[in-house]
Amino acid sequence: MSRVLRLVDRQTGEVTFEGKEVTNSVPCPICAALHKKQSWCMIDTHRGLVICPRVESRKKIGSAGWLHNLDGRDIGEAARYSVQVWKSKATDTTDFTALQHKYAGNATIRELSELGGMLKVSKQSLESFGVGWDGRCWSFPMWSRGVVCGIRLRAPDRKFCVTGSRLGLFLPRHGAVPNDGDLFICEGESDAIAMTDIGFCAVGRPGCKLAISECCEVSSRRDVIVARDNDEAGKNGAKELVRSLMGNARSVAMIAPPSGYKDFRAWINDGAEANDIKAIVKARRGW
Repeated sequence: MSRVLRLVDRQTGEVTFEGKEVTNSVPCPICAALHKKQSWCMIDTHRGLVICPRVESRKKIGSAGWLHNLDGRDIGEAARYSVQVWKSKATDTTDFTALQHKYAGNATIRELSELGGMLKVSKQSLESFGVGWDGRCWSFPMWSRGVVCGIRLRAPDRKFCVTGSRLGLFLPRHGAVPNDGDLFICEGESDAIAMTDIGFCAVGRPGCKLAISECCEVSSRRDVIVARDNDEAGKNGAKELVRSLMGNARSVAMIAPPSGYKDFRAWINDGAEANDIKAIVKARRGW
């Protein structure tokens, strides 16, 4: 048993940090050089994050300390966390893969058709992303390092997560993303599904500033297009992702839908076709 600290997004219920206490054998990468004895700092190796009470960053986490990225990137300020500390086993016992199979098996043609009508996407693309039904809400599996790490639930009026979910990507083909051709990284599951509907290879982020390490993993040596939403948060989050992908992806371009459209799904719903989006990509890339 060890002390575990979780950060939970107050709006969505998603777990965005789950760290273990440092030890002398596993020291804090932020302040280990400053102190001989290791204590208080927490490491979340899965997400590449550290909370250190000795070294400041732009994001303060109550009395626990400051949030840092292991790779040295600026952590930013925008996030709404509640903090939970408890004694727990080192691993989470929820089997999200089994839970996803259960929810996907529950999804009938009726539930998928209803969601498809709401989002104006096809049943086939919903099935490709493993969309399921928990009895009250539609479920969307999130992937990290080849496994289902969490599940987002979607009701008609809100989105939230199954308790204990970790943030990952919404992936087509049940995680078996094609490893050639252009890869579109979209903001949100519905944009990725809409892009898939018109023939693109697309994945979705759970938020405009989230799952950066997973994006880097799936983008390795790929030609990547970051498809952002038409708001300031989407623009800033996309810029941060582009910087993170540089040197990892073969090429990176950022695109946005025309003004007047909130996101790419709205534009596609209004009649945009693959060639319309390819024209924007070509203009941004120059080739």
